[in-house]
Amino acid sequence: MSTTTSPIPVLRGRAGTTLQAQDDVLVLSRRRKEKRIPLQAVRRVGAEGRALAVELTAPAGTTPVTYEVRGVSEVAATAFADAVTALLPEERAADGTALVTDGAPAGSDETTGTRARSGSRRGSPAWWRSGWPCPWASWSR
Repeated sequence: MSTTTSPIPVLRGRAGTTLQAQDDVLVLSRRRKEKRIPLQAVRRVGAEGRALAVELTAPAGTTPVTYEVRGVSEVAATAFADAVTALLPEERAADGTALVTDGAPAGSDETTGTRARSGSRRGSPAWWRSGWPCPWASWSR
């Protein structure tokens, strides 16, 4: 009997959003922000169509926080939800939001301290920065 295990897929959603499992933490990355969600903070993970939701534990009488990733593969979302659900610990925190941490994704501009700039105006061409008029503008109007 041979046992094969497949890694939990990395979910890639709209606008560069990713969700991945790293050890006992789910990492949700959106643009320049990252949330690290410990598995002890997760109440449930569910896939519905091309969306996946991670619902956090919450005290009785309060509405739980839910993080969604939309625009993912249906197959990957289902596989991710099943795999993470199997990893959830028996004992979980009463308030999952207290365990979630924020940060910048590794390798982003915020963690390296650098920012892409192109002169005095971000993204402006050199002729604009020098004060010359736009080469294709019609000044005869």
